[in-house]
Amino acid sequence: MNQPTVDHLAQQLSGLRDQRGTTIHALSMRQPLLLVLLRHIGCPFCRKVLHELSESLPYISDCGYSVGLVHMNDEAEMTGPLTQYGLLEVPRFYDPERRLYQALGLPRAQLRQALNIHLWKEGVRLRKRYGFSTPKADPLQLPGAFLVDQGKVVAGEPVMTPDESPDFLALLIRSEAVA
Repeated sequence: MNQPTVDHLAQQLSGLRDQRGTTIHALSMRQPLLLVLLRHIGCPFCRKVLHELSESLPYISDCGYSVGLVHMNDEAEMTGPLTQYGLLEVPRFYDPERRLYQALGLPRAQLRQALNIHLWKEGVRLRKRYGFSTPKADPLQLPGAFLVDQGKVVAGEPVMTPDESPDFLALLIRSEAVA
């Protein structure tokens, strides 16, 4: 995996715009931002993250952070799940080419990782609770969570295997301990 360049990352933070036309950089200048990069929206692991994020919003806000979502699916596909979890008003950034994912060093899963029997068993279990739909974005792209403050990524929780989800609460706790 190539290390992202600072210039490329800065370009992505200033280039992607949310549904209101605001950049990640601009949002992070107003208030520290917990930026959650999602898997494809049909994935039960992704929907679990949305559920956990929804339940954690009061804590995240109490820590002084706002939330932004980065996704690869088009807006029509995002509306239902975001509405379901009360996240429709959260700033969201459409990144179908996965440029920010790449700039942050988030890998794609290897095929052998995606075919792991334990992953499939857990996926079936989560599917019963969160649902599933056919992937319309890259099913191998792994997610992550990052803290962005004053236009700079100050901490991150990249996910390196498909059976993990970003632990954004641990990321916030670690960042508070360092501050």
